[in-house]
Amino acid sequence: AIQESLELYQNTVEYLDDRNIQDHQNLDNEEGLKNSRSSIEDTTDQLRIALRLSEQQQLEEEQRRLLEEETFRQVLELSLTDK
Repeated sequence: AIQESLELYQNTVEYLDDRNIQDHQNLDNEEGLKNSRSSIEDTTDQLRIALRLSEQQQLEEEQRRLLEEETFRQVLELSLTDK
């Protein structure tokens, strides 16, 4: 009876240790998922900012190109009317 009680106790301790390990792994996994989600959200925010900056840069380049074309056209007109 003592041997059986000892075996039952050892089995129970092993089971609880396994459960404890699983619980910690689940918490680690849950924390890992939270961290991953946060990282993905941060990356998404950074990509949105980069996209806005890229779009703004493209608009500025287009405006600069149009201004250069207009300036060139005006200079050309002036040079043709001066002759």
